[in-house]
Amino acid sequence: MQHEDALGHRPGRSGQYPEVTAPVARRAVDAELVRITVTVATRAGYHLGPALASAGISPESLGFPDVRISVAQAHAFVAAAQTTVPDLGLLVGARQTITQWGLLGLAMLSADSVRLALRTGLRYRALAGALAEVRLETDRAGVSLTAEPLPGLERVSRFVVEELFASVAGLLRYATGSLTGLSAEFAFPPPTQLELARRTFGANLGYRRPASRLRLSRGVLDRRLATADAFCRAKTTALLDAELVLRHRSHGFIARVEALLAARVAQAPPIAAVARHFHLSERTLRRRLADGGTTYRLLLDGVRRERARQLLAAGQLSADQVARACGFSDDRSLRRAQRRWGDS
Repeated sequence: MQHEDALGHRPGRSGQYPEVTAPVARRAVDAELVRITVTVATRAGYHLGPALASAGISPESLGFPDVRISVAQAHAFVAAAQTTVPDLGLLVGARQTITQWGLLGLAMLSADSVRLALRTGLRYRALAGALAEVRLETDRAGVSLTAEPLPGLERVSRFVVEELFASVAGLLRYATGSLTGLSAEFAFPPPTQLELARRTFGANLGYRRPASRLRLSRGVLDRRLATADAFCRAKTTALLDAELVLRHRSHGFIARVEALLAARVAQAPPIAAVARHFHLSERTLRRRLADGGTTYRLLLDGVRRERARQLLAAGQLSADQVARACGFSDDRSLRRAQRRWGDS
């Protein structure tokens, strides 16, 4: 007898949803992206009830803030929805509001610069139902944001990339009042709603390029957000950190990795050493962390950040001693990390 999953979907014979690889299919994500997509599409006059049904997601469940779904369900929903709504990713990214991002949106808006807002989004992206691996590549001119759909999600790659890039552009416009210094390149053909894309990304827009990339100039990164508020940022990031801790504790393996890092934080153990400790390959360790919505770097960063806060608050060690106790080479490295964390 086949069993339904938590949201009422009956998987296929293999126990998987179609097309998504097994490890990714089982991964749980927040339903935020699905909820936002339904809201935006409904306001635009589209009905996505059948798409929700095809993924085994009840509309009522999206009203609960802590509901989680599998990546396979998110994939099934988007794949069905994009056959109903033209340029779905562009539409959702362009028309979603900052408040729909919830606590994460508020934390990003309260950052004192575009750079810190982006870092905040990357740090807590696991809490937003992300369907892609996101990377920031830095050079002298600025940064490039790239997004790679999770394995098996190639069918919805356009949605994943356009939604992410459009939401970042929307944040930039809302918080700074301008798209100056932003350019967008996409590896696929132009959308049917090309004018919407131009309004969303500005004049520096290209299609059929070798790769999809959102670039922000150095001047943009250092631009102060009109919505910056240090108290609001401290409050929201504290709540987001607490949510991450709860998430990790509910995933037993992540808690064990975190405990190991906390015990050896002064040595800043490389991922290879941690993998050996758990008798795993590096690849398997990365995958198991990803299943819990995190990465080795994020875990190590979180442990270092918490240890630094504790030691600095105690006031018994010099800045250089605190740095070395947290696995940094010197106090300058610690200060750079604090700026990255938004703690200075």
